[in-house]
Amino acid sequence: MIKLSKLLLGLSLFSCSMDQEKLPERYVGQITQNDYEIIIKHSKNFLQEKGTIKKIEDGVIYVVLNDDSDNVNQLALDNLLRSCKQEDDKAKWREIIVDHFTRLTTKVNLDRSDFDKCRDLIAIRIYPEYEEKTKALMIFKVDFPGTMSTLVLDLPDKYESIDEETIDLWRVPIDSLFYIAQENVNKRDGIEIREAKETETKRVYSFFSPDHSASYIRDIKRNADFAIGEFGAFVAIPTRGSAFVIPIEDKSAIEALDKLRPTIKLFFDEDPGSITADIFWYYNDRFELVEVINDEIVLPHELKTKI
Repeated sequence: MIKLSKLLLGLSLFSCSMDQEKLPERYVGQITQNDYEIIIKHSKNFLQEKGTIKKIEDGVIYVVLNDDSDNVNQLALDNLLRSCKQEDDKAKWREIIVDHFTRLTTKVNLDRSDFDKCRDLIAIRIYPEYEEKTKALMIFKVDFPGTMSTLVLDLPDKYESIDEETIDLWRVPIDSLFYIAQENVNKRDGIEIREAKETETKRVYSFFSPDHSASYIRDIKRNADFAIGEFGAFVAIPTRGSAFVIPIEDKSAIEALDKLRPTIKLFFDEDPGSITADIFWYYNDRFELVEVINDEIVLPHELKTKI
């Protein structure tokens, strides 16, 4: 019986380890299973010295740090995977991983229960849609279908998700927190706006920043009303640091979008902080998915009737 129980325990642990190292579906096509396992191995080696890893799931490592007894830190691997992918020499990946997690695990002296001290740090960070278990730990809204506009604290060198327990301590309505967070995003410096103009009705605006272009363009009405045409705008947010907007005045906007699509895909595939390669139609204060079927743009029915 003892040998059998040990065998079952061993099989259970082996199965758990395999699940942790399985390539999440959202990373398929971006990185190989073998490379993902290398990154997980180096990540575990570093983080096990810093605390206790509770689980690894859907590209997120859940760890309790040694000096933070009860707080479970959620460390997403999205940016780390992109950083490693950009370095061809895999022998250097360990150094990249150590530097990445050193920044993320450095303790910030902040009383998170004090809303007044946190107010100016509240921000919105847009992520690709995670699995249900991970989503349950985050406070978010869906503005762009298939993504999550998530409440975070903008801390030095890292962002930290805001959980329900913290919001309960603050006693501030969630809608009010999203308003405050967007105000903070809108005030941030570092947005570079470029315009490419072929004709008066065929324009493309690009918004570049270190990491908050997508969150900035979430409030397109206040931040970029000049990029909204008579029939709205096509919007793309391939990464957190890049956004593209095409005003829609007539059908020439579709041609401009078709030319822009390879650029959108390139940013999504190559740059850190990837969100989505999807395209959205902004109109009447909402973003609607623009489908692409058999590599052809399929306009939403309402937009078809307008142009």
